[in-house]
Amino acid sequence: MRLRRSASISRISLPPSIHISRLRIGRVALSAGVATLVIALLLRRWVEAIGGSIGEVMAEGLLILAWVALWRPIETIGFDSWESREERRLLAKLSEVPIRFVPTVGKDDGRDAG
Repeated sequence: MRLRRSASISRISLPPSIHISRLRIGRVALSAGVATLVIALLLRRWVEAIGGSIGEVMAEGLLILAWVALWRPIETIGFDSWESREERRLLAKLSEVPIRFVPTVGKDDGRDAG
């Protein structure tokens, strides 16, 4: 009973969780990703005016760059936060598992002699 109570108290008194820090990182990455998206799309319009196959290739490359810049923020906000919720739920379940200590019988107390 005492162990379970102390485990719950220590879980509550932890510093800000990883989940909050992941969301903060996700928001910063999202801001950078949106800025990259806007700049790449503006540059794409300018490059399209060049024309020809080189202009087309560069325009498509900028479009790909724009969407790739958003991949990490989407991953952080969407998938990492889901994993973080699952991890917290699992740890909450583990903190409620009853623990029983059983003394060993005999001379060996479980410690290494060396």
